[in-house]
Amino acid sequence: MLSTSTILSLLGISAMQVVAGLSVGYWLRSRRMAVSKTSDALTRRLTDALGRIQTLADDFGAEAIDHVEQVKAVARTLNDAAEADIGQLHQALLEGMSQIVTANSRLQTQLSDVESKLEEQSLELETQMIEARLDMLTTVPNRRAFDEELSRRLAEWRRRPSPLSIMLIDLDHFRKINDRRGRAVGDAVLRDTARVLQAVLREMDFLARFGGEEFAVILPSTSLRDARRAAQRAIEAVAKHGFEYDHEPVTVTVSLGLAEAAPGDDVETLLRRADDAVYLSKAAGRNCGHFHSGEDFLSLDSPRLTVHESHEAEQAGRGPLAAAEGRVRHDAASEHVDGLTQLPSPGAFSQELRRRVQRCRAENRKAALVLVDVDRLEETNEHGGRAAGDALLRRTADAVRGACGEADFAARYHKGQFALVLDETSLATAVGTAERLRGELSAAGCTVSCGVAEVRQGDRSVAVAMRAGTALAAAKSSGRDCTFVHDGQAAEPADQITA
Repeated sequence: MLSTSTILSLLGISAMQVVAGLSVGYWLRSRRMAVSKTSDALTRRLTDALGRIQTLADDFGAEAIDHVEQVKAVARTLNDAAEADIGQLHQALLEGMSQIVTANSRLQTQLSDVESKLEEQSLELETQMIEARLDMLTTVPNRRAFDEELSRRLAEWRRRPSPLSIMLIDLDHFRKINDRRGRAVGDAVLRDTARVLQAVLREMDFLARFGGEEFAVILPSTSLRDARRAAQRAIEAVAKHGFEYDHEPVTVTVSLGLAEAAPGDDVETLLRRADDAVYLSKAAGRNCGHFHSGEDFLSLDSPRLTVHESHEAEQAGRGPLAAAEGRVRHDAASEHVDGLTQLPSPGAFSQELRRRVQRCRAENRKAALVLVDVDRLEETNEHGGRAAGDALLRRTADAVRGACGEADFAARYHKGQFALVLDETSLATAVGTAERLRGELSAAGCTVSCGVAEVRQGDRSVAVAMRAGTALAAAKSSGRDCTFVHDGQAAEPADQITA
């Protein structure tokens, strides 16, 4: 029994010292990673805090060793008393028990004191990391640091105009990762995503954890044209990275939004445009990006020249005439019409949706948006080849075109998705159109999922697209080949909407 107690005590001491050593090692590594972003004074404060933690561990270890020695001394006394008469043995047992109880009480008091001090040190370390403007999990700058840096960059941009863009990056379905694999895996995904993004960004770019599962990047001296290329690299790098934990892969993709600073912008307006673009990326199926061109929201792969890019062409010496000639060479098939389906392009859709929402607001008119997603297009491309996938897209485009009335507007929205803007149409009527379209395609051997939203008073075009996109995502999550509707509150199955 004595031997077991001694072993357990020694194991406790060893565990305490190992934990303390690992803690110090972790924080020292974090400090080395962050040293370029912290002041010398803060580094000293962190080092001092780590020293105090190590001292607490050493002190408690010494106290625990004393406790073991006291237990051993009591054991020796009892062994000696065992050879004496029963009265001496009884007295020795009473004294020994009293000594052990006292020693245990003292050790417990010491342990409680150590726990309290360790908690204080932990809070101090956390406070100091916040002061260092670093996110403790990913070791990249935090939201506070990002806001300060963006304010500084915008002030600098106003004094000496030079392209300035920002990028917001949101991890797709991150809650599902946490729910299915646990928070430890979720934290690992965040840390690894930060590293992947750092690897594809330039040294001059400013990456920060914006909050939760969202990151933000400041791209100095970067126009939308160059920012779009950087955004594509970021999306592809995350999608192709092999996230694996406990020998089980985790699928990680991101939705991204870009915006370039424009006259009149402040931190809030610039962030809002980038954030709206993120929501459009999610509505478009995730694992993609959108940007605000200064006029409209467009997908990253849109071929349309932006106002900023046209201006750059003039500044590069080609002049307004050359820039105009360049725009003329963007024929209808590349700029306004999707070459595969011959429907209007995503850029043309964005302009038209914006115009129609504005008209609804000004004239108190009705309109609805239907998003149509071809089910399992990627599987068709994989098993039947790109030609089979293209045939499926053209068949869907023909059906969408046929569902249009004279005043309606249909377009290719994004990859395997189509959009149908229905003029003077209520939500229930739009649902009927979506269901007829779905039934027609199903009879032809092609299934689609649909998301429907109605234009509401005060809406902006991005809000309508977000609601329809949320409804579409719900339809796909529920098994596909169905229609969901967003009534302004939540996405619900179409059969719950009555005329």
